[in-house]
Amino acid sequence: MDNRSIAAAVSVSEHTVHDHVKSILRKTACGNRTILIARIAG
Repeated sequence: MDNRSIAAAVSVSEHTVHDHVKSILRKTACGNRTILIARIAG
């Protein structure tokens, strides 16, 4: 799901979504969303 779709679904700006995703990736030490999903899926 891209930032635009997420932003529309939760009624926030794309910039807000971008910042939150960036924060999650940093805190989980994942380089991108694909790596994050792989880690979650186990």
